[in-house]
Amino acid sequence: MRNAAVQLIALLLCWLPGIGQSEVVLKGKTSSMVTAVVTRTNNLFVTDEGGGWYENGLIMVQMGGLGSAYEVEAPLRITSTSGKFHVRIDSSLVLQHVSKPALVFRNVMVKMGPRGEALKLLAVAQNTTFTNPAASANGDDSIGHYLLTVSALPPSGDFKSTGGNYTGVLSLTFEPVLE
Repeated sequence: MRNAAVQLIALLLCWLPGIGQSEVVLKGKTSSMVTAVVTRTNNLFVTDEGGGWYENGLIMVQMGGLGSAYEVEAPLRITSTSGKFHVRIDSSLVLQHVSKPALVFRNVMVKMGPRGEALKLLAVAQNTTFTNPAASANGDDSIGHYLLTVSALPPSGDFKSTGGNYTGVLSLTFEPVLE
């Protein structure tokens, strides 16, 4: 009797789905086509001409007489996928005396443009659009060579009262224009 009970339990287990041995039959579509598209990212790289950056800052010099403006030029290399980009100044550049904060440079101007062409005046929170030359081959990024300049008049007063070290932070935003 005990043997018959064990056989009955084994027979019931075979009939219950997933517990005993069973055969699986797949019907219908058993494969699918999968495709992928690799989308090229939109690059915008701003570097100095050597591919780095001005880690030590920019040093302004006065080329003329005592009342003339201090100036600096920074060559830039801009690599762009779209070829078109905006530049804007994030906040006003204030060139301030390190130990006498009341002394600041006047008439600060930041300009930029393609090398060898007229420079455009950049403004706070206002986009200025630039376009790189065409890429060398279809599908390549375009590369443009630009010049960024900063000029400012020294604070009013004589050299003895205004002399010293001045510093400021130029914050620019470069963003691609996607068409």
